[in-house]
Amino acid sequence: MGVLLGAGAMALAGRRRWRRESVARLLELRTALYAEYLVAMEETGASSAC
Repeated sequence: MGVLLGAGAMALAGRRRWRRESVARLLELRTALYAEYLVAMEETGASSAC
């Protein structure tokens, strides 16, 4: 019984870690895309002001 509980706890911990890492990757991607968007907007504004 203890082995099953241990295996279940390990599986649950692995899933939680995977989920946390997945959320972190999505946040990094979103941040990078937003930064690229802001740079493009700034370049567009700079080119139209000239």
